[in-house]
Amino acid sequence: MDINKDYRNLTITDADLAGTNYAFKKAALGPRYQGSPAYISQADILEPIAPVLNARSDTFLIRSYGEALSPDGKTVLAKAWCEAVVQRYPDYLNPQDKPETPMTTPSLKPENKIFGRRFILKSFRWLSPNET
Repeated sequence: MDINKDYRNLTITDADLAGTNYAFKKAALGPRYQGSPAYISQADILEPIAPVLNARSDTFLIRSYGEALSPDGKTVLAKAWCEAVVQRYPDYLNPQDKPETPMTTPSLKPENKIFGRRFILKSFRWLSPNET
């Protein structure tokens, strides 16, 4: 769906700018109504949710299961389930490299090349068998 479709057909072209003294005419090209209250931009959508956005920040729910076997490997002696919430931050593991530094930068610290971004454990809990 193109929410601005009625306005995109009405564009400012090079012909419309003939005879003007704009220093950078290409900046004036495009939808005629861009910037008006009727025209919806990405900023109109993102501004209200900006306080809760994090660039390159993801949260993961990780569940795991493990068991301990007898020395012969045939009998299960214990079972355990756990759950962790882990969040990836835009910062590198070694903060000497700025978050905006690309991973392909040759001067990136070795630990940042190997491990990348910082992960923070937000919560951890043991699960009962009926929660799996």
